[in-house]
Amino acid sequence: MPKQIRYLAYKGTNWLAKVIRWETQGEYSHIAFVFDDKHTIEVWPDSYKELLNCKWKVRKIFDGYKEGDEYEIWALDVTTAQYVLINKFFIDLVKKGAKFDYWAGFGLFLKWKKEKKNQYFCSEGCIYPLIETFKLDHIIPWKITPDAFVWIIQALGAKIVEEGIISKNIPNEEVIMNWALDNTI
Repeated sequence: MPKQIRYLAYKGTNWLAKVIRWETQGEYSHIAFVFDDKHTIEVWPDSYKELLNCKWKVRKIFDGYKEGDEYEIWALDVTTAQYVLINKFFIDLVKKGAKFDYWAGFGLFLKWKKEKKNQYFCSEGCIYPLIETFKLDHIIPWKITPDAFVWIIQALGAKIVEEGIISKNIPNEEVIMNWALDNTI
């Protein structure tokens, strides 16, 4: 039975997202690997202070995203072996403390790249394990924009399994449980 890997495609509206979307002429500004139902593995700064030292890490899903921004979660069917390889790649990024690849990020805009090992911007890092598992050797990772990433996974058969608008006003499980207990007949 096939397994699924999932990716979060984000349509940001903050200043950095606007720059990315303008330069890439795309609708997406960020891609993250959905690790489980509550977490992503991604390279995203927690604050502007972290912008110059951003690392790949496990984060609560939608943590640090702007309320009101749109997102999509894409699912791609994979074999068990592919599932293991892809998950291992992302776990290793976190364990190694892999950093954001600023040179490749600038290269995306300036059309050149200085090679940095174990450093990736969002869609560059997300495409690497797919290149290996699906034998996509013709793809140049640092040229993959968030939109190009979505086009590639669509071509591989990925489908949208969730889409919406980010809301910070979603009550946590404890609040929901207390409300349910108070409002039972």
